[in-house]
Amino acid sequence: KSNRSQTDETMVYHNLFISLLGTELITRDLVHFYNLPHEYKNSRIPSQFDPSILPDFRLEPDAYLGVNHNDKIFKVAIEVELTQKSSDRLYEKFNQYKDSSYFDYVIYFFKNKAILNAYRKRFSEMLMGLKNDKEFNNLTGKFIFLYTNQNHQYGSILNNCTMECHGRELSIEKFFGSGVTILDLKQ
Repeated sequence: KSNRSQTDETMVYHNLFISLLGTELITRDLVHFYNLPHEYKNSRIPSQFDPSILPDFRLEPDAYLGVNHNDKIFKVAIEVELTQKSSDRLYEKFNQYKDSSYFDYVIYFFKNKAILNAYRKRFSEMLMGLKNDKEFNNLTGKFIFLYTNQNHQYGSILNNCTMECHGRELSIEKFFGSGVTILDLKQ
């Protein structure tokens, strides 16, 4: 997505992080699938992301996954936020996810407390502008914030995170399931 002719190190790191997160998420026992943009954009199966099906649908999450709860697969968009977006851009993206009937949840992942706080503030402002309680309740349960202050990529990303939905902490294990342990076959 970069217009620069040289390699954008921030974009490379962003994409690497999304891949590492996906590698960990797919080992969780409640995670049914994890798709990156090149997988859902190049699929031969028409999808919600296909502009020929829904021309106004411009949501392109960094990744999306299916989480199995009570024999239903919930579709979850993943947005990894390593830099602060403008308020207008944030508000537009929040509204697109709010109006999306395709995604059951959207998870915003942060590695910077200041960016997390800015998103919380903008999200609260958007909630204040809603016209009825039904919209408010639907929206507060749909947006999840995942935060880590881990400055390195060694070990588990998720085990070093805090997950919250409208100010309440959520259990990562209850949402994604337990991690699958890979046995050491060197024995």
